Amino acid sequence: MKAATALALIALALPHIAGAHGHPAAVADDDPIAADVRLCNAVVDAALQALTDRDKGRPMRSFAGDDLKAKLQNEVTQHVFAEPQIRSQKFAMGYARSRCNEVLQAEREKAARP
Repeated sequence: MKAATALALIALALPHIAGAHGHPAAVADDDPIAADVRLCNAVVDAALQALTDRDKGRPMRSFAGDDLKAKLQNEVTQHVFAEPQIRSQKFAMGYARSRCNEVLQAEREKAARP
């Protein structure tokens, strides 16, 4: 009986535990940070694709456009291809997310200056 209760508690807790492992939370479209979250998610996706392409011997992809998104995606892609220390999805995601956040913080500071 105790084992069945313990298993039931574990089964109830699993979705909460699994949700705490790096999966981004949903952000409403009207939230002020929604655009930033979408931008950083696109940059992370580019980093993961670059890691896959590099590991499979495929050529580096290039993203068209002069906007911040394309610039960040190209920068992160080039870095992943050039840096052998980025050897897992976790490293690629961490680099991409931190670089995106750095750029967004610099943009905010630049906009706040008189």
